[in-house]
Amino acid sequence: MDAAEVKSSLCEVIATVQELSGLECPTLDGGTRPARDVKEFSSVVWPFAIKMLEDKIDIEIPEDDNLFYDVETKIALSIDQCVERVMMLSNNQRQHKKEKEASNE
Repeated sequence: MDAAEVKSSLCEVIATVQELSGLECPTLDGGTRPARDVKEFSSVVWPFAIKMLEDKIDIEIPEDDNLFYDVETKIALSIDQCVERVMMLSNNQRQHKKEKEASNE
C-alpha cells in the first residue's frame, strides 16, 4: 500500500459517508480538510469513516487516534496530512510485525 492508494481510499470513504448521510460531497483533493470543508463531516461520523478506511486498506487505527483533527493544535487536518498519519501507522505496524516474527524464529 502506498500513499496514493491510501489517499484514494480515504477520498472514497469520505464520499461514501456523505452519500449515506444524504449530503453532497465537495471535490476532494490533498488540501481538503474534511473536518472543515465537508458538510457535517464531524466527530459524530469520524469513527464510522475510520472503521470504513481500516476495512478498506486493512490497517488498524487506534481508537484514540483522531485522524481528521489535531487535538494539540486544534486544527482540522488536510487529506494529505491524514494520509501521512495512516502511512506512519502502517509503517509502524509493519515494522512491529516483522520484529515479532523475527523474535519467534
